[in-house]
Amino acid sequence: MKPPILTLLCLLGVCWSACNTTKDQVPTTPHTATVVGKTSEQSSRTQIDYESYREKFQAMSVEERWNILSPQRRNYLRENPDQYPYFKSMIARYPDMEEVSEAAQPIHQQGPQETAFMESMALKPQTPAEWWATFSETRKTYMRQHPDQYPDFKAIIESGQ
Repeated sequence: MKPPILTLLCLLGVCWSACNTTKDQVPTTPHTATVVGKTSEQSSRTQIDYESYREKFQAMSVEERWNILSPQRRNYLRENPDQYPYFKSMIARYPDMEEVSEAAQPIHQQGPQETAFMESMALKPQTPAEWWATFSETRKTYMRQHPDQYPDFKAIIESGQ
């Protein structure tokens, strides 16, 4: 009984390693990965050379890097200067907090957003009679059998509706 199981496990291992070897042999170009089987339209798109962007960023001074940051990010750095010693000189040079528009703030820092969709989806307060009219017969039957669990509907249940 053990030899067939052992043989199957070995065969499974060989197949697994063969699949991984084939997957590793997919051709790639430096800095960008290409997918085998692209259409001519997709392959004609401009490839982004991230290496050149990295080189440009490394060549920037502290002031140039400070200026490309968003006002929100610069304000955050001003609030937490000890966490980012690289920008301490810029924080000392420009200590005043910048004005940030409401639309530019992250959503989690903005106030509650009320939209027409949200207002239409909001549950309107209903009376127990209005709720009762929306219930299915099986639910009404269950509620009649267990009136102590539904004190808001006690008057309706007792009236026998």
